[in-house]
Amino acid sequence: KAERYEQFAYLGAAYMKALFKTEEPRIGLVNIGSEDEKGPEIIKEANEMLRESPLNYIGYLEGKDLFEGRADVVVTDGFTGNVILKLIEGTSKYMFTEIKKLLFKNLRTKIGALFLKDGLNAFKKTLDPDINGGAPILGVDGLVLKSHGSSNAKTIRYVVLKACDLAESSFLEDIKSTFQEMRIS
Repeated sequence: KAERYEQFAYLGAAYMKALFKTEEPRIGLVNIGSEDEKGPEIIKEANEMLRESPLNYIGYLEGKDLFEGRADVVVTDGFTGNVILKLIEGTSKYMFTEIKKLLFKNLRTKIGALFLKDGLNAFKKTLDPDINGGAPILGVDGLVLKSHGSSNAKTIRYVVLKACDLAESSFLEDIKSTFQEMRIS
């Protein structure tokens, strides 16, 4: 139902407000194009609902828009979201493998790699699912984090640490109160 997309948008906005203190989170809806007539009926209906909502809705997002910083919250169904996530994981793994090959190709590139090492390692860390894994499942009356099916011990450790941090914070109360405020206004 199109209402689910609107609910996802409200939950995502509440999450951004509660955890990242983003005052007016920008909401985008994943679609196959930016034109109003494109996409399946359910997406068109969700688009209209989000336009009429008090949320800071910016419109449709195509796959190419996801990393441009236009939206704080990307709304989609679970299937499409999972495909996007797996594509990002695969692309980043491929890129780092290819960069590594290029950097260790010959003596000159190996010397150059020494100057890039710290920056590349820092960047790689931001994409590391072992460290950044574990996403809260919103809409549940409690704290639930979901990690990747292929999570290893390192990932589980970081997910447990994240859960502890969230449990000790006012995260759940902030999400609930923010969500209630948004639904009422």
